[in-house]
Order: sequence, then structure tokens, then C-alpha cells
Amino acid sequence: MKAAAPTHQFFKTWDGYELYYQSWIPEKKRGALVVLHGLGEHSGRYRFFIDYFLDQGWALYLMDQRGHGKSPGPRSHADRFQDLVDDLERFVGLIREREAKQPLFLVAHSFGGQVGVNYLARKPKELKGAVLSGPNLKLALPVPALKKILGTAASRFLPEVLIPNDIHASWVSHDEAVVRAYEEDPLVARKISLKLGAEILKNLDEVMALAPEIRTPLLIVHGGDDKITATEGSREFFERLDLKDKQLKVYPGYFHETFNEVGKEKVFRDIEQWLEARLHK
Repeated sequence: MKAAAPTHQFFKTWDGYELYYQSWIPEKKRGALVVLHGLGEHSGRYRFFIDYFLDQGWALYLMDQRGHGKSPGPRSHADRFQDLVDDLERFVGLIREREAKQPLFLVAHSFGGQVGVNYLARKPKELKGAVLSGPNLKLALPVPALKKILGTAASRFLPEVLIPNDIHASWVSHDEAVVRAYEEDPLVARKISLKLGAEILKNLDEVMALAPEIRTPLLIVHGGDDKITATEGSREFFERLDLKDKQLKVYPGYFHETFNEVGKEKVFRDIEQWLEARLHK
């Protein structure tokens, strides 16, 4: 399917940041997808996903979260976790105005999935549906209690100080080209601010309790061998959802980035079928 060239724009947040986003629009639209990336990465890493769903007739809108990619702000930092949720809410509102006649879905990966869960609990009836990919609901490698205490204390005095995020490139995919691109990408951050780290951990203590508040049809996809976010977190969250329209798919042997993994086409087909079914509900 032919498509216009991507557009590159910025939108203003409540506190004055101009966050970057890109959009890809097919000639004939079936619906629109708002895509949110994970920690330390950016929207430019979703080309496989873009190519597949653009060819299927979906309009795609991908933002770079504050402090990530081409968006401004201290790198890998946010003063409050809810600032990220507010950013997503504003972005969804912008796309809803632009695509008023189209069914609108959220697709959120990893840390973006954690932000997405908070958004869905706040706005339970805003979207036609949502897809969470390897959502950060439980860490695969828990943070030691002492490190968590010391990090939280230090974040109050040195909020923007950066520390390693402990994400190894080899954990994202079995595809060596993807791993190499991740390692060489100048927009991929390998560190996280003390404050954002503390905010993520604080929210993880609360995120499971948000499950019963979600009313949006939900699909969760997760790699069975994910070494970054725990598959068990998705299973527990899924069980807590008070939804009739919910589905969980775990892909045995897949690493964290199911959209960039060997065998990603199966994930894309499953998502496409799920989206298609919800277009007619």
C-alpha cells in the first residue's frame, strides 16, 4: 500500500516541553494507532512495526517521551511519573482530534506499557482498545532492597544524576542486527536518572492495583524468555483485570522486544487479528 512520507512534528506539554512525534498515514485508513516506546529508546526503533501496520492500512502516531529520543528535557528523566502519563494523555487527545472519524488504539511497549496502564486507569473509556507489549509491571531482576532505599533517598537531592539502567543490548532480541543497531544508536540511552528510577519503582508498587479500574479492551503480548520485564507480571495483571474483553499471549523463547524479535511477524499477525475484531464491536 502506498503511503505519504512520514511527518515530523512537535506538540506542547502542560509544562511547556515540545515533544517530538512522527506520523505515517496510508492512503486509505482502517484506524489509528498511538505508539509509545520503552525506557531509554525512541520512536525511531519501531520501523518493523510501522512497515507492517502501515501496509495493513493503519495510521501510526509515535511520540518520543520527555527526555528520550528527539524530545527535549534532561536525558532519561522525569520529575514525576505522572508527568509521563499527562504527556500521553495530551498526545492521545491531539490524535483523537486529528483522527476524529477513526477508531483509536494505544500500543505501548515495556516502560511505555507501564505509563499506558496508568493512562488507561485514568481514562477507562477513551480508546477502542489497547495493546501492551512486554509491559513493565514487574522487573525480571528485582532491585535489591538496600539499593532501592539508597537510590530513593539520593533522588531527593540529586534527581538528575544518571546511573546505568542495567539493560543489556543482548536481552532485547535474538536478531543480531537489532542488537547491533541498539548498541550503535546514538539516541538510545544506557542510563536513567535517580529520580525517574525512583518514580518507576514507586509506581511498580502501585500498578497492580490499577488493573480493576481498566475498562478498555486489552491485549497483552509478552516474550516467554524476557530478561527485562517479568512475564509473571503480565500474568498477574491479566488475572486482576475485571474485563470480559482481555487476552494474554506469551511467545515461548522470545526476548523482550517482540516487535523486533526473530518471529515478530507472528506477533504482528496476532495483533492485527485482535485489532480487526475490535473494529466491528
